[in-house]
Amino acid sequence: MKKITIIIVFIMSIFILNGCAGKNFTWNNASTIQIGDTGEQVIEKMKGKPYMITASNVDGKIVEKYIWSFANGMTGSSKAVTFILTDNKVTSIPTITESLKNQ
Repeated sequence: MKKITIIIVFIMSIFILNGCAGKNFTWNNASTIQIGDTGEQVIEKMKGKPYMITASNVDGKIVEKYIWSFANGMTGSSKAVTFILTDNKVTSIPTITESLKNQ
């Protein structure tokens, strides 16, 4: 009986771990990001670190992309948002509609 329980828990863990990928976020949090926010403010407003940060040097300035991406393998839903920062200040934000905020 104990072996069966362990096997069932193991199998369920595999399904749960494979069910989601990325860093979950809310559109409401994403809508609070403003031009001029620092990287630290973005992370604070988004309630956690991004899934990925990329950085490059463009004309002597550090350009970073803070990317939150989340996919739910159980439901098939996915979402992603990217903020562009130049020299640690937000310089580009996406348009987030009211309908997205309610998801």
